[in-house]
Amino acid sequence: MKKAFFPAIAGVIFVASAFIFIQSLDWKIGNNYAVKFDGGDPSGEFTGLKGTIQFDANNLAASKFDCTVDVESINTGNGMKNTHAKSDK
Repeated sequence: MKKAFFPAIAGVIFVASAFIFIQSLDWKIGNNYAVKFDGGDPSGEFTGLKGTIQFDANNLAASKFDCTVDVESINTGNGMKNTHAKSDK
């Protein structure tokens, strides 16, 4: 009886876990988050990101994200390229 007890409990937990519903997850983009890009030349990063992400695994159509990128935060590691990237050209 004792030998069958733990496998039976493990089986019950495994079956019960299949019926746990995943709820919608909400995230906020942190203040220190950056996105790096590399297209050969130029490469760099944007640091001015803000936004929220809502993910619902049960209803992907309801998932959404609302994000903004501050293009003035571009940093290519080269002052002249940064100036050019921020210009009207």
